[in-house]
Amino acid sequence: MGDRRHAYELIRNSVDVIQRETFSSALDLGVEALKLMGVRSYRAHRTAKIFKQHDEEALRDVAAMEDDDTALIARSRQLAQDLERILQADAEDRRAEGDRAWDISNLRKEAVEKDA
Repeated sequence: MGDRRHAYELIRNSVDVIQRETFSSALDLGVEALKLMGVRSYRAHRTAKIFKQHDEEALRDVAAMEDDDTALIARSRQLAQDLERILQADAEDRRAEGDRAWDISNLRKEAVEKDA
């Protein structure tokens, strides 16, 4: 399948399962980018999962705005702000949660540094 507008068309035609060609690989790339920026593996995967869920819901929400580009843009901006708030709240909720088990390589590195 092509771009978002094509997905909107499929949704409006009652297609239940929509697989966007590059979406999954873009999410995977985003996870790897977050990890390279120092985000722990668990946090990076969790962020991608939240983003995916939000995007899939937003896709269906925005699809109803077929020919109203002004409404579509306004709703898209609102959804982006909503996502930012969701991710911030999740980060705050999870700050104290242990996610270290996902990062075996970091644990090994920390152990080596500690022993040195």
